[in-house]
Amino acid sequence: MLAIEGLVRRFENGGNAGFAALGPVDLTIAEGELVALLGPSGSGKTTLLRLIAGLDRATAGRARFDARPIDGPRDEVAVVFQEPRLMPWLGVAGNVGFGLWDVPPRERAERVRAAIERVGLAGFADALPKQLSGGMAQRVALARALVTRPRLLLMDEPFSALDPLTRERQQDHLLDVLGRDRPTVLFITHDIDEAIALADRVVLMAGPPGRVALNQPVELARPRDRLGMPFQTLRHRLRVALDAVAHHAEPAHALQAAADI
Repeated sequence: MLAIEGLVRRFENGGNAGFAALGPVDLTIAEGELVALLGPSGSGKTTLLRLIAGLDRATAGRARFDARPIDGPRDEVAVVFQEPRLMPWLGVAGNVGFGLWDVPPRERAERVRAAIERVGLAGFADALPKQLSGGMAQRVALARALVTRPRLLLMDEPFSALDPLTRERQQDHLLDVLGRDRPTVLFITHDIDEAIALADRVVLMAGPPGRVALNQPVELARPRDRLGMPFQTLRHRLRVALDAVAHHAEPAHALQAAADI
């Protein structure tokens, strides 16, 4: 579904060389795959997501969705940001249905109702954002993304502001919700446990400039036992690789460090 080839993003600084935030990056994501982007701050995770979302333009290279170049936002792609970004003057239903302005009223109402119910917020359709907990607000943001029926869902650390217990519950809830429609998902996180719990594959980023250091399949049956030995072994492998890239080791060194586990 998604093919990224030699993608580079450089931010110019007047006549100077500027800052290379990303690249070159090569990455493919299959339809229905849930891929977690893991890496330290400055490794280009959000820059890559913005390029895939069509919210920014690459300096070099290309990104293709269904073999077509990504040259701007697309209806098949939805984004959930780190903050819920809800409109405070609208209730839950108003926020969820905001992007369906071109859908007939009856269909729009039904799709909004179904999306709210899917994320476990039935009965809160009229609640204002200020009346919601942080976890509930993120569920509204997820419903707003899913109501458009995206084929590709991009998530930028959506649970990072939540306490650990709520965060784990939201991860489990996300898997339950996504399991019904199974869009392709690219999920950014700094949390190794979150990456392993959610993903079919973990892509470790190094940088700056951001580039792929490790492609790690997660071959664990669901639901995943976070305290079990297979989970903890993979966690240790990724921790070693993450520590290596955090200390500015070359991607090849991080790969070798992880391979030695």
